[in-house]
Amino acid sequence: MRTACVWQTVTIPVALAATVGLTIGLATPAHGAAGSPADNSQASQAAKPRPGSCDREAAKLVGQKAVHVGARVEPPAKVRHVSPKFPQLPPGRTVGSGFWLGEILVDRTGAVAHIWVLREPRITPPFPPLNQAILDALQQWKYEPFLKKGEPVPICITVTVNINWQ
Repeated sequence: MRTACVWQTVTIPVALAATVGLTIGLATPAHGAAGSPADNSQASQAAKPRPGSCDREAAKLVGQKAVHVGARVEPPAKVRHVSPKFPQLPPGRTVGSGFWLGEILVDRTGAVAHIWVLREPRITPPFPPLNQAILDALQQWKYEPFLKKGEPVPICITVTVNINWQ
């Protein structure tokens, strides 16, 4: 059975002739992050968040099972959007492309309660402030409370940020 995905796209300009496209993926959890290195060790698998982490951990974090945005669940309206404020790239040639993939848990009030980073883009040389800028922006997002049978419930949303530095 194939499910349909709904996507909302916003393009964010970034300094140094780079463009970062912010795509909020509204889909059911994938099984395996595309492009992530294969590592089958039990310790490594336990340490890394995997797609579906939000669904598995929401009850522990906010005291209630979350609904996952997908083919049959429309996302609540976003009432506050903050774009990442990317720091200046280090001197020299920085290249890379790919995408940042994560899941956010939105609590009953519409605030982002937790973020799981599932995949970071490949940037050469590595540039950790890029990931932090994305996390800082996502933490400030705010949604209208999601209602199920008239009651606010937490919700999981998959977020993808496409990166292509040239």
